[in-house]
Amino acid sequence: MSDLLNFRNLFSTKISKYRLIEILIPLIFILIGFFGALNHSLWRDEMQGWMVAWRSNSLKELWLNNAPSGHPVLWSMLIYMVKNSTANPLSMSILHWALGSFAVVLFWAYSPFTKLQKVLFTFGYFPFWEYYFVSRHYVIAEVLIFIFCVTYRFRRKTYILASLCIGLLANTHALAWSLSFACAITLLFEFFSSSSQRRQYLSNKFWRLDLLMSIVLTTSLIVFATVSLFVSRNPFDFYGDNTSLIHLLKVIGQFLGGYLLIIPNDDRLIDLLATSSVSICLFSYISLSIRDSKKGLVFFIAGTAFLLVINYLFFGANGLRYQGFYFLIFISSLWLKESDKVNEINAYDINLVKSASDNKNYLWKRLLPFLLTIHLFYGLHMVLTDFRLPYSSAKAAATYIEKNNWQNLPIFATRDVETSTISGYLDKDFYYPELKGYGSYVQWKNRSSISNKDILKELKLFLSNNSSINEALVIISKNSLLEELKSGQLIIEGNLQIRSERSFEKSFHDSEKYFLYWAKLL
Repeated sequence: MSDLLNFRNLFSTKISKYRLIEILIPLIFILIGFFGALNHSLWRDEMQGWMVAWRSNSLKELWLNNAPSGHPVLWSMLIYMVKNSTANPLSMSILHWALGSFAVVLFWAYSPFTKLQKVLFTFGYFPFWEYYFVSRHYVIAEVLIFIFCVTYRFRRKTYILASLCIGLLANTHALAWSLSFACAITLLFEFFSSSSQRRQYLSNKFWRLDLLMSIVLTTSLIVFATVSLFVSRNPFDFYGDNTSLIHLLKVIGQFLGGYLLIIPNDDRLIDLLATSSVSICLFSYISLSIRDSKKGLVFFIAGTAFLLVINYLFFGANGLRYQGFYFLIFISSLWLKESDKVNEINAYDINLVKSASDNKNYLWKRLLPFLLTIHLFYGLHMVLTDFRLPYSSAKAAATYIEKNNWQNLPIFATRDVETSTISGYLDKDFYYPELKGYGSYVQWKNRSSISNKDILKELKLFLSNNSSINEALVIISKNSLLEELKSGQLIIEGNLQIRSERSFEKSFHDSEKYFLYWAKLL
């Protein structure tokens, strides 16, 4: 009985309660994520990453196949390393799940945020959905910036760990250069402005060697990232007159995407004016609120300014996954603001919880929980939606084709951008009229778009040039839909007969709804 009472008393203490929460919440997160990795239906951008790695038989091939994507090669290299573990896209999903889980474990173990803030963050839009369920390279940036925050205290002894994070961040995504820049500027600013930092670092016996190795490491990785970005295709989408006032307001307004998950309507000037005004006010308030921490302030301003410049001059694309970098900059700046306080104690000490809560300013106590609550609701909504509604109907279409043993038949598919997802699930080359030949993943450098009115002409040409094909299976994406037909209905166009087989329209992405037909020449 006494043992039972001692057990109860143990879990009645604040320390035990906190330790239970810090184990239970990440565990729930990890288990939900694992279930999601097993069941999530990949969409085209996710499948593109898998197919580039899967269809590469060497690192040289991987480099060449990845080049037209306009993204650094790091994500493709990681997939390449694990691709044979399952020989299907599941290995990529598990890899992504592991990285996303690791990021949240780091956040719980070492970040200075309160229990409530950690819970809200964990199940928020970016860490729970966009950078967890959707298998893209963004998760690497999340992991690396968290590692930078965790290892920031070691800067007094060495810059090698920070240099590695800075260089690898540049190899994740073009927009992740904002994080690399923020990290580098923060370290440089502190070194030259803090005599304490210089004194402690220069007191190390091998500081010259450490500094040289850090510079060489960072420079080498950034040069490699630059080459992989620009080797074949410009990674930035240029937007005509990208120096106009409208474009400027749009880019400033996108700042809210990382905070309130709001993207301004480009076609409405009033929306652009409102969102850009709120963005400026929010940026100013955050800057004033963290001004007591020079490194936090420098990181926040440098990262945000760099990201705004990239978006203004080059990128500017809508999409919350892109604006998530503003959110990572914000969270990291707050983390660095409290870093020295937290790192003086053990990561699992209950005092860790208090290191942030002692700060009484409005940002920490009111604004941050408010923003994280918005992220929580949207994150939960997207995850629950993904369990109910497939992100793409490609998996269902591929399963149907395999169930009927049609995967070995000649398949004509368009548009290649969307139907390539089915190709990835089937591990089969389709005939893409955009390529005028067979292919699997999207070959951006070699493709030419075709209009919907030319699809029938291209289909006739395909059948005419392949007289041995009696009847071909045709996969048409929603964006190229010929005509909505019920199963068994026919289209007769000259000597071409098309019979509808089935549609797959249960998809979150409207463009990844598919229609199956049988086509033959009469």
